Amino acid sequence: MNSEKNIILVIDDELNNIKIIENYLKASGFETAIARDGFSGLEMAKKLSPDLILLDIVMPDMDGFETCRKLKEDPLTNDIPVVFMTALDRLDDKVNAFSCGGVDYITRPTPRQEILARVKTHLNLKNAYKRLQKQNLLLEREIDARKKNENMLKKYKTAFSATQDLISLLDKNYRYVMVNESYLKAHNKRYEDIVGRTVADLMGESVFENHIKRNLDRCWKGEIINFDHWFNLAGYGKRYMSVNYSPFWDENKQQVTMIVAIARDITEQKRAEEEIRNAREAAEAANRTKSSFLANMSHEIRTPMNSVINFARVLKDTPLTEEQKEYTEIIISSSNILLSLINDILDFSKIEAGKLEISKSGFLIKDITRDIEDILSARARKKGLDFTVNIDEGVPEKVYGDPVRIEQIILNFANNAVKFTPEGSVSIRISVDERTESEATICFSVSDTGIGIPGDKMNQLFNPFSQIDPSVTRKYGGTGLGLAISNQLSELMDGRIDVESVEGKGSCFRFTVTLQSVEETQLNSQHPPSKRFHGEFKKTAKRYSLSDLRILLAEDNNFNQKLLLALLSKYGPSMDVAETGTEVLEKLRNEDYDLVLMDIQMPEMDGIQATQAIRAGTSNIRNPAVPIIAMTAHAMKGDREKFIDAGMNDYVSKPIDPPLLIDIIQQVLEIDAVRASEENSRSGGADTISSPPGPDPPSFNKNELLRRIGDHPEDCQGILETFAVSVFVELHRIREGLAESDLKTAAIKAHSIKGMAGNISAPKLRETAICLETALKAGAVDDASAMIPEIEREAKMVIADIVGAGLAGEEILTAYENYISFKFMDSETISKIPPDIASRLLIAAERLDMEILEEIITELHADLPEIAAVFKRLADNFNYGEIQNLLKKGAPPAQ
Repeated sequence: MNSEKNIILVIDDELNNIKIIENYLKASGFETAIARDGFSGLEMAKKLSPDLILLDIVMPDMDGFETCRKLKEDPLTNDIPVVFMTALDRLDDKVNAFSCGGVDYITRPTPRQEILARVKTHLNLKNAYKRLQKQNLLLEREIDARKKNENMLKKYKTAFSATQDLISLLDKNYRYVMVNESYLKAHNKRYEDIVGRTVADLMGESVFENHIKRNLDRCWKGEIINFDHWFNLAGYGKRYMSVNYSPFWDENKQQVTMIVAIARDITEQKRAEEEIRNAREAAEAANRTKSSFLANMSHEIRTPMNSVINFARVLKDTPLTEEQKEYTEIIISSSNILLSLINDILDFSKIEAGKLEISKSGFLIKDITRDIEDILSARARKKGLDFTVNIDEGVPEKVYGDPVRIEQIILNFANNAVKFTPEGSVSIRISVDERTESEATICFSVSDTGIGIPGDKMNQLFNPFSQIDPSVTRKYGGTGLGLAISNQLSELMDGRIDVESVEGKGSCFRFTVTLQSVEETQLNSQHPPSKRFHGEFKKTAKRYSLSDLRILLAEDNNFNQKLLLALLSKYGPSMDVAETGTEVLEKLRNEDYDLVLMDIQMPEMDGIQATQAIRAGTSNIRNPAVPIIAMTAHAMKGDREKFIDAGMNDYVSKPIDPPLLIDIIQQVLEIDAVRASEENSRSGGADTISSPPGPDPPSFNKNELLRRIGDHPEDCQGILETFAVSVFVELHRIREGLAESDLKTAAIKAHSIKGMAGNISAPKLRETAICLETALKAGAVDDASAMIPEIEREAKMVIADIVGAGLAGEEILTAYENYISFKFMDSETISKIPPDIASRLLIAAERLDMEILEEIITELHADLPEIAAVFKRLADNFNYGEIQNLLKKGAPPAQ
C-alpha cells in the first residue's frame, strides 16, 4: 500500500455499526469518512474519491444496491471498489450485491481481523490496478520493440512447439512474450491466458518472490541460471523440474532483451534417485543391524567360552590319564580356534558398525616381533619350516601408533603363511621406506614358500567371508575374514597392503604404515606406559607374590566364581567373593583388600557404579584407592575408556587368559605401589584419618540420587516407579519365606531391598533392610518379623518423599496396591487363568519374550483384568522370574 493514509468511506445509517467500523479502521491507520444514507454517500464519493467504500444494504430512501449502481454509473466514482457490509446473509442479497458492481460481501458480525484483512486485500488490488494502468502505458511504448521481435519469434515457434520441455520467453517486466504447447499443457491454460501476464500472475506471488525472481534478476545481468525445484502444475500436478534461464542478447551483444526459460520434467528421475537412496539407506541400516547383531552375539558367546577354555585349563592341571590329557588338549585347542573365529567376527562387525577406533601409544617394534615369534615359531618348527624375523638397520626402536592392531595384521599374514606353507620357510622382515626426524614409513613384510595364489583369484583376497577355493576352507579352516579385517585396519591407520604371489611358489604380503618416532624422554613423559613397555619394566621391578595378597572377587555368575577361584588358587592368594556391587562396598567397609577383581554386569549395583562409589570416598570404605581390575566380555568402542574414567586401574576381557590376568595384576600392583610410595613421601608418611560418622541419615536423599545419575531428574521417573512397585513385592516374598520357614529366600529378598534402597539413595530404608537381612541369616525369626512393618512404613515414607521432591508423579503412591494385589495371587486365584493362556505365559516368560508376553497379558485382561494387571506390572519391570513363580504355583500347563 501507499505510504499515505488510505481514505475509506463508510455508508451506513446505524450509528453503532459506524462507530465499530470507524474504531477498527482508525486503529489500523486508515482515514475514514462517514455518510448516513445513500445520497450523502454519493456526494462524498465524488468529493473525496475514497480508496474504498464500505456500504450497508438496508438504508432509508435509497438502499445499498441502488447506491452501488449509481456509483458505478458515474465516471468519477466507477473505479472505486465497493464492499457490502450487512447483517443480511441470503443468497439473493449476495447475488444482487455482486451484480450491481460490488467486489466483496461481508456478513455481520465478522471478526475485526477478517474485516481488516479484506479491506487491506481490496486496497492492495486497487493499488495493483493503478500500477497496472501505469504499466500499460509503458507497455504501449514497448509495442514497437515487440513487433520488431515478432518475426524472430515466429522462426522459433515451430521448434518450441515440437519439444516436450516447457519453454517461455520473458521480458524485463517478467511478462510472458511467448510460450510453447508443452508450457500450455503443463499449466492447463490457453495461449492468451498466459502471454502478456507476469510470472507472478501464473505461479503465485509467493513462489515468484521466493524461488524465481532472484534468479531472473541475475539472468538479466547476463548470468546463465540452472536450478531444480518442485512445482505444482495445474495440468500435471506436483512435478520436479530442472529449470534453465538463459539471457537473450540483442544483435550487438550489448543488452539482454529477453530471457529464455526452459523447464524439463525430471520427476521420474528424481523419484528413481530417491528410491536408490532409500534402498541404499535401507541396505546400510540392514548392514548396521547385521553388524550390531554379530557384535552382540560374539559378546554373548565369549562369556560361556570363558568357562569352557579356562575350566579345561584347570582340568589339565589335575591328575589325569594320558588319554584324558589328550582329550583336554583337544578341548583347549578347539576352544582357542573357536575364540579366534569369534574375535574375527567381533572385529569385523565393529569395523562395519563404525565402532572400532585406532588408539595410539608408544611401543617397541621388537615387542611385536617377539610376540609373533612366541606364538608361531613352535607351529612352524612342528611343520619343519624355517621361521625367521629380521629388523633392518634404520628402523626406529620406539614408535607411536596402535601396537595391538599392527601386530594383528602381521600376525594374520604370518599365521596364513605358516598355515599355507607345507615345506620351506616363512620370514618376516621389517624395513624403512622413508624416514624423517619425526616419523618413519615402515614396511612389515611376510614371505613364504607356500601354495601361492592363482592370478585370477587375487581380487578375492580381501573380500570378507571369501577364500580363493572352497576346498581351502575344508583343508585349512578359517572364516575368510582375516585379510578383510587386516585391510580395513590398514585403512583406519592410513596404511597400505600389497601382495605378490606365484601359484605353487609362494607369496609375499606387505603392510606399509607411517608411524611417529618416539624418543625415550618422550616415551616416559608424554605417554603413559602401555602394556608393551611393562615387559621391560617387570624385569627390574619388584614382583609381588600373589600368595601374600588378599583379593576380593566381585562376580555374580556362579560359574565364573568357581572358574576364577580355581584359576587363581594355584597362586595362593586369599580370596573372598561378592555377588553385587553393594556387597563389594560392604566388604570394603569391613575388611582390607589388596585388589578387587570387578565384574561389570552385576545386579543391584554394577561394577562401574561400585567403582565410582569406592573412588568417591563417601561410602566409608577403608581404602578408596584400592586397585580395581575390571573383568568383562565387552569389547566394543569406548569400553576401556569408560572403565578407566570410572576409576578402574585396568581391565581384562573374557574369556579370561590366566597368564594375562596374572600379568595385569602384577602391573597394577607395581604401578599402585610406586604411586602410593610417591604420595606417601609427598605427605610425609602421615596416616589417613577417617571422617567421623555423620548425623542420622534422611529417608530419601534427592541430591545424592541426582549426583549419581548425572543431575538428570527426567531419568529418575522409571527408576523410582520400579522401586515403588518392587519393594512391596519383595516384602511379600519375605513374609512368604517366614511363613514357610524359608529364611534363605527371605534373606535374599531383604538383600534385594537393601540394594534397591541404596540405588535410589534411601539410607534409612537401606540400614533397616541390612538389619533385617542380618536377623534372617542369624535365624532370628521374631526379630525379623518385627522389622517388616518398620520397613513397610519406611518404604511408604520414601515414596512420599520422592513425590514431594517432584521426581515422580503421585501415581507411585498407589504402589502399595501392588503389594495388596500379590496377596490375592494365591494358588486358587492363579488357577482361574485358562490353562492354554497360562501355558503360553509361562513359555514366553521362560524365553524372556517381552512382545509375546504383552500380547498374552492383553488377551488375559479381557476376562481377568486384576490378574492381568499384576502380570503387566511384573513384565514392565522385567521380573520374568516372578511371573514364572506365580504360574507354577497354581496353573499347570495345558495338556
